[in-house]
Amino acid sequence: METETLGTGQMCQAHDIAEARKGAKMLTNEQKKLIELSKKAEETKSELKILKTQIAELLNTIGVGSSFKDPIDGVVFEIVIPKGRFVDHEHIGYERTKREGERAGSLSMKRAKELGY
Repeated sequence: METETLGTGQMCQAHDIAEARKGAKMLTNEQKKLIELSKKAEETKSELKILKTQIAELLNTIGVGSSFKDPIDGVVFEIVIPKGRFVDHEHIGYERTKREGERAGSLSMKRAKELGY
């Protein structure tokens, strides 16, 4: 008899597999999309965690008080100690001027001018 390991690690017999596949066909397009997006969100969370770690390492290497300008789009960055966040408090971060098409950035143009940009 055919067996298959499902995502939960359970072994299922052919009958159970057929029933599970039949149930999947009864999902609405919205339900299928939600399943797809939830999987993508979980993958993105893992990637974001890695990116945050890499950014934190770079911020510490560059150092608080440093500033620089992206030569391609002209965005100014300043390495700062964030004032705090409710959910995720980072000990070092950056503020930047707005990019083209954005309403505002976290670093004011006035401050960028004060930094010499």
